Amino acid sequence: MAQDRPSSASVRKREARATSLSNWQRRCEASSKGRWTFRLIPDVGEWTGRKHGQVDFYLTQALSGHGCFRNYLKRFGHKSEDFCPSCGSGVTEDPLHILFDCRRFEEDRLTLEEILEEAFTPSSMVPQMLQTPVKWEAIAVFVAKIMTELRDQERARNGREE
Repeated sequence: MAQDRPSSASVRKREARATSLSNWQRRCEASSKGRWTFRLIPDVGEWTGRKHGQVDFYLTQALSGHGCFRNYLKRFGHKSEDFCPSCGSGVTEDPLHILFDCRRFEEDRLTLEEILEEAFTPSSMVPQMLQTPVKWEAIAVFVAKIMTELRDQERARNGREE
């Protein structure tokens, strides 16, 4: 039956998508930029093919490392130091530290791990998000809380409380 076979247009579309994803994956693997994002999202196809979850402002900051992290702010001359104010000199305040290690967010991280029923690590973050909508939401709420707090602290330091 001709109706059971996919049309040549849909086959071409599927092939073009597969080629595009393959090229994107190769570029991600070869690039020296975006290493943090690639560490969290090593498989572009798995990420783009997910069945649930919307990426919001806060997840974008956490997944890209472009937020109120002191190492990011220092890179652009907005901070003179990049150390974590809670953990001290020698500990860089970057997304890895803030999301997975910083003692400021220990209670929130423990609460998240209770919901996830497993450890929250850089290598498990995205796979956990992709498992279920409940886990996606738990991680999104955790990230939003942290990113909001970092933003509020930065505004307070700069005298721009809102």
